[in-house]
Amino acid sequence: MKVWKVESLSKVAERLKLDKVSHTDTLLTRHYNPLTHEEIRESEVMIYLKESQSQLELILDLVHELVHAASRPPFDPMILH
Repeated sequence: MKVWKVESLSKVAERLKLDKVSHTDTLLTRHYNPLTHEEIRESEVMIYLKESQSQLELILDLVHELVHAASRPPFDPMILH
């Protein structure tokens, strides 16, 4: 909840979906105001979990994907290197 800046577990649950394979997607958005030079960066994380697996596998998969979702990226794609 802290990493995603949400106020309730139900908001975390909204970021979980079932799919054919498990993966974590992060959408990075940059808002830039050329007049004020103000820049705001946002990231939205969505976790997809493989639906055809046992409960134990689903729990382990969720934990694995949460680690990815909560980790900071090793680089900033908004900055040209």
